[in-house]
Amino acid sequence: MDIDNVIKEAQDLLSKNSEWRNRYKGYAEAFIANEEVISSNKRRFNELSPLYFYISTTKIKEAKNNLLLDVRYRGRSVATLKVAQDSITLSTKDKNTNNKSVFECEFELDNVPWLDKKATAFKSFFINYTPSINKKGIDGECNLESLLLTEFSGKGKQIKKIKPVRYQGIRFGMPTPLGASDHKKLKYSGFRGGEIDILARTGRGRATYLTVIEVKDENKQNEPPKDALKQAIKYAVFIRELLRSESGKD
Repeated sequence: MDIDNVIKEAQDLLSKNSEWRNRYKGYAEAFIANEEVISSNKRRFNELSPLYFYISTTKIKEAKNNLLLDVRYRGRSVATLKVAQDSITLSTKDKNTNNKSVFECEFELDNVPWLDKKATAFKSFFINYTPSINKKGIDGECNLESLLLTEFSGKGKQIKKIKPVRYQGIRFGMPTPLGASDHKKLKYSGFRGGEIDILARTGRGRATYLTVIEVKDENKQNEPPKDALKQAIKYAVFIRELLRSESGKD
C-alpha cells in the first residue's frame, strides 16, 4: 500500500473543494454556542445501558430549540428522545417496523413522557433483551462499533489509554466531506460525506493523539484490511487538514 499516494489523493480533494472550510467553521461555532444548553438538558435524564444516546452535527446545531437524541441498541436506532423546555418524551415513529421485525418489540411510542409507564416498559424490554448471536439485524459493524465504544468508555476496560471523542458526554459520529463508501475510490461528497466510525483519543497526558478507527466485522476477500486502512488514513488526513484550518482551534 502506497501511503504517500493515499494521503496526497485526500489532500488534493480537500484542496480543490474548499467549501468544507466555512461549513466546519459554522459547525464549530454552533458546537460552542450550544454547549451549555445541551449540558444542562442532559442532566435531566439518565442513560440506561445497553441503550445509548447518539447526537449528530445537525442535532447539535438545532439544540437551542429542541434537543433530539438518537436512542440505539447495539448500534441500531430504536427510538428518538426529545428534550424540550417543559417535557422529555420518547418516540419510536419510523422505527416500529424494524423494532418489531428485528427485536420482536411490540411497544410503539408517540412522544410518550420519558418517565411514563409505557416508556419505562420500552426501556426495560431492551435492558432485559437477550438476542441470538446470529440474530439478523443485530450483528454487524454497527453492533461491533457500539461494543467497542462501550469498552473504551467503561471502568476496568481491557484496552487501556483510549477514550472515544464525545460531545457533552454523548456519543458523536464525526462527519467528513470525503465519501469512501466505495472502498476502491475516494470522492468529495460535501455535506453527504462519510462518517468516522470511531474517533478516539489514545495515549496519556502530553502524549495523547487523535485516532481514527475504521470498524469491519469480517475479513472479506473483496474488501481486504488494507482497504479499511486506506479509508481510515483518508479520514485522518481530513482531521489533520481541519485542525490546521482557520477554525482548527475551535
